[in-house]
Amino acid sequence: VSTLGECVRLPRDGFARRIGNRYLQELDLGLGRDPDIRPCFQAPVRFQARLELASETVQTGPIINLCQELLVQLAAFMRRRQQGVQQLDVELLHYRHPATALTVTTRDVDTQVSYLFDLLCLRLDRLVLQRPVTGVRLSAEMLLLHGSPSGTLFSGPVEESTARQGHYLLERLRARLGVIQVHFIQEVAEHRPERAWRAIAQPGNHAREEFPGELVHRPRPIWLLAQPRRLSTVEQQPVWRGKVNFLGGAERIESGWWDGEDVRRDYYTVAGQTGAHGWVFRDCRSFVWYLHGIFA
Repeated sequence: VSTLGECVRLPRDGFARRIGNRYLQELDLGLGRDPDIRPCFQAPVRFQARLELASETVQTGPIINLCQELLVQLAAFMRRRQQGVQQLDVELLHYRHPATALTVTTRDVDTQVSYLFDLLCLRLDRLVLQRPVTGVRLSAEMLLLHGSPSGTLFSGPVEESTARQGHYLLERLRARLGVIQVHFIQEVAEHRPERAWRAIAQPGNHAREEFPGELVHRPRPIWLLAQPRRLSTVEQQPVWRGKVNFLGGAERIESGWWDGEDVRRDYYTVAGQTGAHGWVFRDCRSFVWYLHGIFA
């Protein structure tokens, strides 16, 4: 039996014995012998609430108080359903003007209203209102919790792990400074130092590239200049905060011929008169010295 037609020609009792009742039911559903009843679509549960201010205002104080009342209602809503939220959609209402939208997003599904309130306050602190606010509308989609630990009978609730505290700090920084300003750095399989990294929103969201093994243990400065700075020379030797001392041999980087931005450089680690260590290179075509980075 290798085709669907051969399955259909088999006796039903023999098909059930040889292949199984479950596959016989699937065959009947596919051929329309049995009704294939599909469950009705159910939209995810969503919290929505709105409160009006006693009078319109451009001050964030009354707006924050209104948001706090809405979050208290959200906390009761989540507690009844044993669910959490990952994103808050907040709209500041204006008279005869479109609402000002704010979005507060967390990395994991969260139930701590106090933490969500802190993130919302950080967003409101950065907001410059263009017109008075008459009310606030809050909405959030309910999501299932990921089974966070609840502690034991005698030890009480489990304290937040270091990783979780790190996520809280990251989200607070993004709420205050903006998502674009706070990111992670990932290595890229590229020899040119200025192209050997990229910014990512979260670690693990991007496939890790194979990085050249011979570069892993090479010393690299934490502070890489946005553009290499040209250095003056004395007796064909670079000058950086005075005369420099070379700390080791050269490392040649020659790459990028395929994209039109090829480089050919000899890199050196040097020590200045003040004790600072810099990363300099000499362009092998123009024989000009540049400072490319500073070691911490």
